Amino acid sequence: MKKFILLLLDKRRAVTLLLTMLLLLGVILIKKIPVSFFPKTSKPTYYINISGTGMTAEDMHEDFNSKIQGALTSVPFLESHEVRYYSSGFIQIILNFPWRMDLDKAESESENFKTSIKSIFPSSFNDPALYYSDDGSSGYLAVALYSPKLSNAEIYDQAVAILKDDINSVPGIDFLDISPIRQLKAEIIIDPNALLSYALNIDTVISRISSEYKTSSLGSFRDGRRRFSLRTVGSIDSIFELKNLPIATISNRTLFLHDIAEVNVFYDLPNNVYRVNGDPAIMIVAQPKQGANIKNMAEDVLERIHNKLPAFSDTVEADVLVNPAAFIDIAIENVLHSAITGAVLAMIVTLAFLGIFRNTFIVISAIPISIIYAFIFLYNLDVSINLISLSGLAISVGLSLDAAIVIMENIHRHRLMDMQQPLPITLEETIANATAEVAQPVFMSALTSIAVFLPLRFTSPLASAILGDLALTIILTLAASVFVSFTAIPILSYYLFRSRSSLRKQKDNSIAPTTEPPETIIMRLSGTLMGFLSGGYRRILEFFLQSKIMSGALLIITALLFILSLFLVRKIPFSIIEEPASASLIIDIRHSDMDNINDFILAVEPIEQQIVDLLGEENIDARFFSTRNNSQGQIFLNMINPRIASNSIAQLEEALISDTTWTFSVEPYNPAKMQIPRTYALRIAVSGAKKQEIFNYMDRIADQAQQIRRHNDHRAYTWVGTAPMTAPTNELRFRLRDEVSIEIPEYSKNRLNILINNYINGFKPITFVLENGQEIRPIFRFPEITSAEDIGNILVPYQDKALPISHFFDISEHGGISNIIVVDQIEITEVRAMAQQNIPLTELAQFEKTLQERITENIAFNPGYSYTFLDATALIKETIISLRSALIISVLLVFMILTVQFNSFLLSLIILIAIPSGIMGSILSLYIAKSTLSINSMLGMILLGGISINNSLLIVDFFINDVTSSSKKEAIIRASLLRFSPILSTTVTTLLGMLPIALALGDGSNVIQPLGIAVTGGLALSTCFTLLTIPVILSFVSIKGKGAYLK
Repeated sequence: MKKFILLLLDKRRAVTLLLTMLLLLGVILIKKIPVSFFPKTSKPTYYINISGTGMTAEDMHEDFNSKIQGALTSVPFLESHEVRYYSSGFIQIILNFPWRMDLDKAESESENFKTSIKSIFPSSFNDPALYYSDDGSSGYLAVALYSPKLSNAEIYDQAVAILKDDINSVPGIDFLDISPIRQLKAEIIIDPNALLSYALNIDTVISRISSEYKTSSLGSFRDGRRRFSLRTVGSIDSIFELKNLPIATISNRTLFLHDIAEVNVFYDLPNNVYRVNGDPAIMIVAQPKQGANIKNMAEDVLERIHNKLPAFSDTVEADVLVNPAAFIDIAIENVLHSAITGAVLAMIVTLAFLGIFRNTFIVISAIPISIIYAFIFLYNLDVSINLISLSGLAISVGLSLDAAIVIMENIHRHRLMDMQQPLPITLEETIANATAEVAQPVFMSALTSIAVFLPLRFTSPLASAILGDLALTIILTLAASVFVSFTAIPILSYYLFRSRSSLRKQKDNSIAPTTEPPETIIMRLSGTLMGFLSGGYRRILEFFLQSKIMSGALLIITALLFILSLFLVRKIPFSIIEEPASASLIIDIRHSDMDNINDFILAVEPIEQQIVDLLGEENIDARFFSTRNNSQGQIFLNMINPRIASNSIAQLEEALISDTTWTFSVEPYNPAKMQIPRTYALRIAVSGAKKQEIFNYMDRIADQAQQIRRHNDHRAYTWVGTAPMTAPTNELRFRLRDEVSIEIPEYSKNRLNILINNYINGFKPITFVLENGQEIRPIFRFPEITSAEDIGNILVPYQDKALPISHFFDISEHGGISNIIVVDQIEITEVRAMAQQNIPLTELAQFEKTLQERITENIAFNPGYSYTFLDATALIKETIISLRSALIISVLLVFMILTVQFNSFLLSLIILIAIPSGIMGSILSLYIAKSTLSINSMLGMILLGGISINNSLLIVDFFINDVTSSSKKEAIIRASLLRFSPILSTTVTTLLGMLPIALALGDGSNVIQPLGIAVTGGLALSTCFTLLTIPVILSFVSIKGKGAYLK
């Protein structure tokens, strides 16, 4: 290493140029790295929805399930799947792909599957529709357009013409809605008596309607040089001519649609109506594709809207109501400010410990240089700037100073010693000797830190997805800091100290001893501070080393505290990752008996005003109301800050009480929520022979869970339900009379099924395309049927009379199954429950034990029926186990590195004894701060283990290489005091670097707050124990070293 440093200093100009070019490259690449809230990781999940003609869940399961399951087996890379059948004639298929799978590949496979199952369903079913699942967390952009001179209708028409195509071309956009104020609709109410009077059946009418409007190609022919394409066109050209559509010919007379039906073509409110601050508004809503960067999409859409506003015929302004990009920018900025604040504090502390401006400047320069160099690798490895990677950089602020402080402190010490020599050596020799002396411990220390974080890349899929970027960022920054410490630090030291070195030369070029210039105030303060701290540390150390009893007492106290921390960890609540605090809320509103969107909007107006009065208009930054259909909608509220939003949830839940008419649900809206799989607090599988009996047991078990929920003030379970739903549906079962089907063969069972379905559900046989590209499918329906008797009295023509449906069928009323759920080809019947986010797993286990006791006491199962508690927290446990495994692997890797370095199992074990102190400090600080045991806080424990190892390594290394001490005790104290200053300085700089994160200053920073708490609180405690327990352990063991006291 000495030769390398001398070569480096000899070629310093070329090396400086190279380092500067790398620095400039890093600065350039920083601007090219994409910014997002969380890493580019996901577990692709796609939904395929198929809606049919009102078939029951049981019928759809019987008819389609085997074919769907067969098609699912051919989907590559599929991790799990779920098929849900609903009594309303609706099927939902959920495709779950592995973590980190390429989203385009997953979407392509889902599209292929959707296409392959299309042929499974009859023509009465709508084509399968593919959607992606983001658990509502992908967010969306909402912009209101308004003008003092243009009407909303004019704004809408111009917005569609000017903005729609341009916004749809934005990369990553999946859904765009420019909401109209009105929408063209068509409704045809068929008169059943008119049908009978003409002896018409509805199926023949449907066939005629489809053929009359259908355009067909007839081929082509050539007439000389001219080529003609042939095609037939429909009887009408416009939806406004719909009433004149021919539907039959009776006695040489053409019947038109208006002869048998009331045809209404009119403008009405669309299904999606938006009102901003109580007034109708034109809204632009854009949603990203799964895995797309919502920040980039939102910024791109806003830029295009801003650029196109002058194209409107008059002044139009855009009011941004929901902008996830702004939230992400603020959150990232807050975390970045925390990291910068920590870096500044670290610099101040470094100055206080080193006491010399030049030394401090050289050391703190390692922070920006190391981070900028790390960005070169992050760019090439496609790692974005996000909350997790920024956390890695914040952690690296202290770690990157470790090597620089050790090397700089040693260079400073050697300079002072060399200046006192009668024949001082050159500055190049001083720097080379000092750097080479600590090269091995510095390099091995960095290697052990890298070994600590390396296994995080290979933990469980969920933990790796969250922490992969963080581990990679820390590893790359540590590697960069070692490179900087052995290149930039020696060169900077040479350039900044060479002017002092030249003072040694006299005019005759002889060399004379010299001393440093007079001490500055900061140097004196630093010397006083370090003298005081070192003196106190020496006295404490001598106190514990003076007798075996005191030393043993210290080790016993440490062991007891560690055992206490293991007991307390079971009382700390666990969460996979904290959700960023948000200032936005969504209130879902549903009316149980509303079939007109105008009436629904009028009914919601007083509720919206009640909400404004309750929360205070001054606390609401923006609000809008949107409808989903005639009876469902939601109110979006953007409060002025997250604290008010959090308080508002409790106020709204108390004020908005659901009843048989209105249903309310209040949830925080979080555009930066990380997409993680849903986990339940409770899962109980019930099995048996008869499904209705199984449902009965499920309801009784759910009732017992609800009682536990009420007795524990909702702390036990926030929601209890069943999968599938156990509430029966009312069914009318039609059994065909064989004698009638033989007597009247033209009315087959299949034809009668279609006729009944058309009477009840209506039909949409044709589609019109308007000039603006909008598609309209008019619904043809019969007058509403209000009773079961009405269905039996549906009449169909037969010869010269009409027969009721009851003539063909025996009709009886029964209870049916509302839905069926099949998971990975197995039909499930489970009781499930959700719990509050931050409940300890031990408390959940106690609730589960209580529930099991209540089931045993209150529910008697008949032979053949049973229940089984499933592992509802398997995902959480898998994550915890994988992180524990990562810690064990890290320890083993470090042990191997230390054994290679010291060639001693005993020394390696002594150094590793420092790990429990880091874990102990983290647990105690999390418990005292009432924080959570999350993936981030467990990372903090792993980090502290690495720091503790580095601290103990430095003490052990100097102890075994001591050649001047006259006794073992003196050697231990000397090694501890020599390493006290760099250990204390790196500890305090790391602690202060993480302190702003522990305090969670600003929106979004609460996500990584457990990491900050685990590191700051744990580091202070673990460093104290490491500085004391390692010397005490060294005093107990017999180690061969280089010290003269061994002779």
